[in-house]
Amino acid sequence: MGGPGRVGHVIGVDAGGTSLRAALAPAAGGPVLATAAAGAGNARLVPEDVLTGRLARVLAEVLTAADPGSVRAVVAGFAGAGAPEHPDDPGRLSAERSMAAALRHAGVQGAAVQVVGDIDVAFAGAPGTPADGLGPVSSWPSAPRRPARTLGAQRHRTGGSAT
Repeated sequence: MGGPGRVGHVIGVDAGGTSLRAALAPAAGGPVLATAAAGAGNARLVPEDVLTGRLARVLAEVLTAADPGSVRAVVAGFAGAGAPEHPDDPGRLSAERSMAAALRHAGVQGAAVQVVGDIDVAFAGAPGTPADGLGPVSSWPSAPRRPARTLGAQRHRTGGSAT
């Protein structure tokens, strides 16, 4: 399994409104070892059992390139997942439950798992690391209802309501 001295791996998941993608890479850095894709992954719109099944399929596919026990961390960004400061958000809860079930199904145990919103994934993937510029994000209907928040970078929002 993934004991001391073994190469560790990380998995990234981007679960958007039109597609769900996963990538496996060495934890120490290096090229992506495997990728997989499935249908939509919006945690508010895709039924939880369907979302779990799609996550399980992409995890199984990327883990053909590594031992599930070698996975040290998973970061998953979901469209429809509320902000971390709203732990009872229905989309966040669905994303967290689906991710946990899919990881169990794939045999991944003991990995650090973080579920974030898709805006956080887009911002993290923008040019300039650490974030040093402007990353305008616009969508309907979610953006007008979500207040801006800070996760290591300053965020501002304009327009819409902050409810």
